Amino acid sequence: MNITHTIRNLYRKLTTGVGCCDMANYKDYIAEKLAKDLTVFKEKTISFPSYPSDMTYKKWIQTLDKMIEGFSLAAEDKWEYTKEDEDKMEKAGELFGKYWQDLWI
Repeated sequence: MNITHTIRNLYRKLTTGVGCCDMANYKDYIAEKLAKDLTVFKEKTISFPSYPSDMTYKKWIQTLDKMIEGFSLAAEDKWEYTKEDEDKMEKAGELFGKYWQDLWI
């Protein structure tokens, strides 16, 4: 990577939050961001109504853990995953899709 590209990428990242290198592998970028953000969200989730009304606090924390684990696996720069890892990543996406509107404190 040359210095001009590095400077342009840094400028884009500072002004828009996403550099061109992030966009080159968006899956890894967004998975890493979601894993980190969900980890912080989990730490801030302390009581009702910080979780869906149709589940307990304990179940909500377990659900967040599944999302964090799956997105953390997806963020790893690997060429091949085990079937178990693929299932965890798939489950994380399903849970995120199901509960994204409940991600508020």
